Amino acid sequence: MEFLTKSRIATVLVVVAASSALFAQNGVPDKLQDHASIPDARHIIGQSVLAAERSLEARDRYTYVQRDQDRRLDSQGQLKSEKVDVTSWTRRDS
Repeated sequence: MEFLTKSRIATVLVVVAASSALFAQNGVPDKLQDHASIPDARHIIGQSVLAAERSLEARDRYTYVQRDQDRRLDSQGQLKSEKVDVTSWTRRDS
């Protein structure tokens, strides 16, 4: 639980830092900007935090499958031997 809290805090800090960098960039310095067209920083950060939380929740229902296939051919190019390893990892927390 402590890791999850630290992970969320780290996610929020990264989002805030990235948002600050994006807002600091201004493509048109001499023209006035229409402030109605600029998204609210709180809205952007809120959406990012929600996306990060959905990602953390999806991680608990994650399935990973890895297939490692090793084929050995003879001098004629014909299949001599084949070895296939399949590794499956599933995380299901309730």
